[in-house]
Amino acid sequence: MRFSSLLALGLVGTGAVSARAVKKRCATGIPTMQPEPTLMPTPTDEPVPTETSAPPKGGPLDPSYFFPLPFKTGFTTLPEDQIVPQNGDVLRVELSDNALKVKKVMSGVTHDIVPALGDAPPGTLAYQANYPKGSYNPSGTPRGGIGFYTGSPDGFSFEDATEIVFSYAVYFQPGFMFNKGGKLPGPYGGSNEDVSFACSGGRQEDRDKCFDLRLMFRKNGMGEIYAYLPIVDENDVLLELEGSVKDTSYGFSVARGAFTWPEGEWAVAAQRVKLNDVGSANGELELFINGESKILAKNLVIRQYNESVVRGSHFQSFFGGSTVEWASEQDQSAWFSDISASVIA
Repeated sequence: MRFSSLLALGLVGTGAVSARAVKKRCATGIPTMQPEPTLMPTPTDEPVPTETSAPPKGGPLDPSYFFPLPFKTGFTTLPEDQIVPQNGDVLRVELSDNALKVKKVMSGVTHDIVPALGDAPPGTLAYQANYPKGSYNPSGTPRGGIGFYTGSPDGFSFEDATEIVFSYAVYFQPGFMFNKGGKLPGPYGGSNEDVSFACSGGRQEDRDKCFDLRLMFRKNGMGEIYAYLPIVDENDVLLELEGSVKDTSYGFSVARGAFTWPEGEWAVAAQRVKLNDVGSANGELELFINGESKILAKNLVIRQYNESVVRGSHFQSFFGGSTVEWASEQDQSAWFSDISASVIA
């Protein structure tokens, strides 16, 4: 089965929080190149096949997963032979720091660009994140994960939008041990770049002028939106979603357990952010996993100033938490590919 063959797609339009796990993809019958569970290959290493008598897990992702809703403009790092919805409106961008306007790179870790593993089509590239055993927290020792910010590629603009979708594919190696959890990439923004960069890590200053909407994995791969939002009473509406936890010192855990991240196969996260009108609580967050709406939150205050706009993605992943109990339990890796975004309004 070719990766570019579109599968039948059933979008869940209700936005209801679902406890179902991410759907498994059909097996292709093509041998899958996978890393050994406890090894972190370098960019020059060829992936090592896993010895198994069972057929490989997973199957081709539908490229439409990256663009779950109609849009005005978009970009993607998907290979050009992968046809997406409104294909003529999508800017093709290479997966590179230069093209994605990468800035504020976290020190002490790598974000090597390597051939994508598993059943990704030929030519697909991915950022590799390595989590050494014992690593947790961006400033902990040993260092682990990946961390930087992306901006607007040439020919595309986040800053002019009031509603966007940011998406990517993630592959946790077979046997990935999630422990207590860790962070994953998501959109960010604010009234200016400096304020926006400071909207995580428990920071309180200028929280009314920024937002950071990374995702998380939790124990056994439970997924959620991990939201830094202005600390206002209106945002307590998030507690109406099953699994949500309020922590004003850190991020708001939104709908924890609404879905499960798989290991040993690719999954696509597409996150919709609708900015509220300043003075109104009409912002929205929605998360699609493999084309299905898993989390929908309405009536939010995402910004309190018109200058607070989406600025790109906080492309960060690490174990933690800030204590050793969150640490990676083995040397392991994850890969991030097919970075995409679209402007809805």
